[in-house]
Amino acid sequence: MIAEDVAAVAPEVVVTDAAGAPAGIDSGRVTALLVESVKSQQREIEQIHVDCRELAARLEAEMAKTQAERR
Repeated sequence: MIAEDVAAVAPEVVVTDAAGAPAGIDSGRVTALLVESVKSQQREIEQIHVDCRELAARLEAEMAKTQAERR
């Protein structure tokens, strides 16, 4: 990664030189940022699974209702 590019997106992980120019990346801060990002994505995935199960249950109920009405 290039410090200048990273500074545009996540300045909190960039180490600067005496002049204030990006000089490097603090890997510890990057790791913490990535861990939090993964946690956030995992919460979203879990919610999507819940939503999907709920939608599948609703669909099955509607399908059963439609089949019962046809009889």
